[in-house]
Amino acid sequence: LELPKEISQSGPKRSAVENSFSQRLFSDGAIRSQVIRNVTKETAFIQGMASGTLNANYYGAYMVQDLDYLHVVVNAFNRAAAIMRQQGLDEFERFYRNQSAVWRSDYLEPLLEVWHLENTQKVQPGTAASEYMSFLTTVSQDHAKYLAIALLPCAMLWRWLADELFPSVQVNSAYYSWFQENKSKSPGYRSSLERFVDENFSSEGEYQNAKPFFCQAMVKELNFFREGANQNLYVLPPECQLTG
Repeated sequence: LELPKEISQSGPKRSAVENSFSQRLFSDGAIRSQVIRNVTKETAFIQGMASGTLNANYYGAYMVQDLDYLHVVVNAFNRAAAIMRQQGLDEFERFYRNQSAVWRSDYLEPLLEVWHLENTQKVQPGTAASEYMSFLTTVSQDHAKYLAIALLPCAMLWRWLADELFPSVQVNSAYYSWFQENKSKSPGYRSSLERFVDENFSSEGEYQNAKPFFCQAMVKELNFFREGANQNLYVLPPECQLTG
């Protein structure tokens, strides 16, 4: 795989949320970002949560697989951090080390406790989750700088889904807390991952390189939800393919 050459220092770094690097990716029509997020919103899994009718077994199976996903992300951040150190990208190394610790302490370990599990060793993920985790592992090994890009959809898509659907979710729904916990904390809210990307990616070369990583992760998020309610997987658009 040979990525297009990056153009360093091609212009000022974006600061406005509406024109930020991450938001451009999330709205990019060339890689069908808006189409993919709308298709995700209409999945049986998401609509089932919003209406409170999702089969509890589907939700439980998804969450157990999500634990395995979190474990893979923690390791991917550590792996990418080591590579960033070798390449002299100190800001990326520090951020990735910090994110690994945060994802472990704030997400993985609390969920293991909630589900009364010691670890994720016995989890048998389905096709969608396996492909998603394999993708992130490969990115962390071969394109470590772009791991931040590949994880943006996890942060941005869940929040967007929650923001879109939260007003219609009944307070007494079993899934109300999912929407409440994932919706924006304040107007214009950005996660630490988005802020890092917006501050450390700026050139057009970087943007072109980032698009297939972002697009593939969006599709894999979609398919994780689709498989969660026994729907056929969405075919990866040609625009999402890594070239070379």
